[in-house]
Amino acid sequence: MRRIVRCVIPMLLLSGLLFGCGRGPSVVSDAEPGTPAGTTASSEVADTPPLSEDGVAANDAGGTESESISGTLPAAVVRTIAPTGGEIVVEDPESPIDGLSIVVPEGAYADATEFGVSCRPFDGEFPANVTALTPTITVENGGAYADELMTVTVPIELPEDHFAMGFFAHEDGSFEGMPLVDLTSDSITVATMHFSDFLVAMIPDALLEVSVDTGFRPGKDDWHFPNYGSAIAPAGHCAGMSVSAMWYYLERHKKGAPALHGMFDNNGGAATPEFWLDDSLAYRLASMVQRDIDWDNKLRKTFNALAELSAPLTWRSFLFSMHVTGEPQYVSVYNTETKGGHALVAYAVDVEKGELLIADPNYGGEPRSIRYVDGKLLGYMSVKSLTDLLTGRFRTYDVIRYNAKSALVPWTTVGQRWQQLDGGHVGETRFPEYWLEVRSNGGANVVLEDGLETSLENLAIDVLSPASKIDVAVWRDGVTLTKTSDYVVPLVPGENLLGVLVHQDVVDSGKTYEDEYVDFQWIRVNRTSETYEVEVEVQVHADIKRVNVPDPSVGYEGETQTHDTPFEKIAIRPTVRATRTGNVIAASWKDVFDAESDGTRSGWAEVEFKEDEKLETIVGFSASETLTLADGTVQWSFASGRTVPSKPAEDGVLLFELRGPAVFESLDEFGHSWVFDSGNTRKATSFSCDEYSVIRITIR
Repeated sequence: MRRIVRCVIPMLLLSGLLFGCGRGPSVVSDAEPGTPAGTTASSEVADTPPLSEDGVAANDAGGTESESISGTLPAAVVRTIAPTGGEIVVEDPESPIDGLSIVVPEGAYADATEFGVSCRPFDGEFPANVTALTPTITVENGGAYADELMTVTVPIELPEDHFAMGFFAHEDGSFEGMPLVDLTSDSITVATMHFSDFLVAMIPDALLEVSVDTGFRPGKDDWHFPNYGSAIAPAGHCAGMSVSAMWYYLERHKKGAPALHGMFDNNGGAATPEFWLDDSLAYRLASMVQRDIDWDNKLRKTFNALAELSAPLTWRSFLFSMHVTGEPQYVSVYNTETKGGHALVAYAVDVEKGELLIADPNYGGEPRSIRYVDGKLLGYMSVKSLTDLLTGRFRTYDVIRYNAKSALVPWTTVGQRWQQLDGGHVGETRFPEYWLEVRSNGGANVVLEDGLETSLENLAIDVLSPASKIDVAVWRDGVTLTKTSDYVVPLVPGENLLGVLVHQDVVDSGKTYEDEYVDFQWIRVNRTSETYEVEVEVQVHADIKRVNVPDPSVGYEGETQTHDTPFEKIAIRPTVRATRTGNVIAASWKDVFDAESDGTRSGWAEVEFKEDEKLETIVGFSASETLTLADGTVQWSFASGRTVPSKPAEDGVLLFELRGPAVFESLDEFGHSWVFDSGNTRKATSFSCDEYSVIRITIR
């Protein structure tokens, strides 16, 4: 136990020991895997002579004792590992971490990364009968998560009938187990994708023959919704559900918050326990954490690194980590035939029954277990997602692995996702952006939002998005509506509760997933019985271009002239009922007989107004009408504009009016044209406004 004693003797009596814990001439080398210690791996070190092929410094004279790089640098000096990878080895017989090595595989970091290794005496506190085997080891490399699993081998002296694990040592005094790769009497190898302070601790085997329980329970501390996956995690989000549930349990529930199961049902609104689709914030949270973990990619790398770990070591990892931390543990399982994996939460170990008790996202609220019999972890039967469960695609996961809670994703990142859920905007930057709109009677769309009022009998719903293959499914008062070419929702008088599920077809890794979850909204729509008529009148000064069919009796052809009268008036008066949807009143009509002109009229008008405590301003308007006379002459008129203020009017009438030159600023477009049965045409080519100009909009 030489190395343990050296780091716990008072430092003032052993100043030389301070060097051994990273404050003196202890050494770190970064040889390539398989390269003898003392050769550089991927970069030169400042102020260090280059090495010859035999390890002698190039500027050393013959006959001089060779001095490797490991004999010239203190342990805390930063070294650099290239993207091609390398191995960092501590070589100093006086250091308690002499022989420690870190293997950084190729591709772990995209850029050259500096590493520094040091140690200090362990000053934390473990439960009774748990003993630190090493000092606290610090690896400084910026703290970023690697893209490949790194391994750390630490020399130890493990007594017989004892078990050892690596533990992250957090600033608050808590611990977190590290995935175990290998354990012998004189060394331990652990895996990680990031670095912080850690150490190795041991426990007598006898203490691992006692059951342990963390208090976490399915049906109380797991999620209440199923694991179907989503548009950003189409194959399922089991890891996101498991890790986010663990985070809530440890960071909120154990600090006094209510239990998780059912808490975010319907985003915290009126409970709908039999209808999970409206749990959009929580469901998006699970998918966001799944994407943060990069589950499928890191799963394969994790199992490749931990492939040879024996079942007894895995079993003891769960027991020891729960004994030390009192926390549920993250479990990953793998099917070696299909190369597919699944994520679970282990919350207790029943030693007498030989059961690792787990919460499976695909069996929410249901206690399940993995059996440990005769030194073997029996295969665990489950599914990758609930879709597989419903279609009977069961699989046996024949490899069971222990993972630390932050092995694959930063714990702080999970916390940030929870903060986004608290703010009601989790997933906004990752899920497809979309808008829900209603096609109004005039053809333009109105935003579909909660509390919308309309006089329409049928609501045509559109979903707009920059993303492709995005669509909706609609419920009305709890009943699923059948979709035809689009969603046209019949409305009953009064309040209609619409549920709108937004979904998307997704192609991921060459596989097509249909109708993947994007979002869900409950929207109350009130159908009123009010009726409206809208009249739009515009007068401006218009320049007219006349084009006549060649005729000697007419003295001009294709000539642009100012109209004989200084104003051209457009008046659009719909003869059918207008509808209101939100703040838009719209009407359309077709082939309505007009006795006064002996012709038929068709057209549309639409007005959007601003409504606070009272109607104040027309935000925008558009109107168009076509008059077809009996002789074939066609007259067409169009006007659009904005910002027309309200005026006093008689009861039951809303009047908006603007007069004078200001009309020009509020009128965006104006058009007027005639096509006579003779072939002659007259067309307004431009317009201007003076004191006689007017925009008048009347709503009755």
